[in-house]
Amino acid sequence: MSSDNSNLELLRQEVEKTLSEISQAREELKNLRERQLALQNQIRELRSQKNALLEEIRRLKSELRDLREKKKVVVSQLREAVSERKRIAGELRALRELISGKLSELRSLSSEIKLPLSVIKKKIDEIEWEIQTTALTVEREFELIEKLRAYTSLYKKALAASKSREEVFELKNLRDSLKQQLSELNKKIEELRSSMTSISINLKKLRKELEEKVQKYSSLKEKLLLVRKELENCRNAEVLVASKINALRQKHNNLLKQIEEAQKAQILSAKREKIAQEASQRRKKKFSIEELKILHGIVDE
Repeated sequence: MSSDNSNLELLRQEVEKTLSEISQAREELKNLRERQLALQNQIRELRSQKNALLEEIRRLKSELRDLREKKKVVVSQLREAVSERKRIAGELRALRELISGKLSELRSLSSEIKLPLSVIKKKIDEIEWEIQTTALTVEREFELIEKLRAYTSLYKKALAASKSREEVFELKNLRDSLKQQLSELNKKIEELRSSMTSISINLKKLRKELEEKVQKYSSLKEKLLLVRKELENCRNAEVLVASKINALRQKHNNLLKQIEEAQKAQILSAKREKIAQEASQRRKKKFSIEELKILHGIVDE
């Protein structure tokens, strides 16, 4: 009897231990499910951040492409302007040399011409009139012809000088026009170079911003993979804990059946002992049907 009580007590202790383990496993399962919910929320937040970053990266790449195209256009315009400036500067140098030659020629002619063109022309007309209308001696005719030759030569030089002045005037106007074009080209080149500098600064800024966004995006992707891995581990752990709870419940049910069987056996043993005591006190040791069932271990359910 003492052995039966001891065994029953051990079974009850095992039941208490199993219930405690089930409670702990349920708490662990609850924590795992709460952790999964937190991880799922974190994954949603990380996905949202990743998508926002992806849009930013696409925007920055588009801006970079536009700026690069703009830079190509500005570079092309700058090359054209520099080439045009070089051409005009060459024309201007050649024109200055031409003007300088014309001025030198004009100075040479002007040094010989002391009279205005109209006065020279008048002198020629007077000499020609005198030759045509006056009876001249041979000496006088020779003298007038020599004068006519001299004034005619002078007149031609005066005409050449006048033409040179006109040419110099036109060449100077052309020179001034080229200088104006050159000044405008210099201004345009400075503006294009300034634009190039601004574009280069913006390109550098955008590249740096893009690099930072890409690094952040990569970091988010890695973090997202880690969180997903943790979520997968939590789900696997949940399956194991749920399986453990099922096993503990089965163990608990088996222990309860063992306790029930032990209690029945204890009751049956007590009844047998009682029947044996009562039988030893009776004259006749004939047992009833009920007593026989008990003695033979036949217990009604």
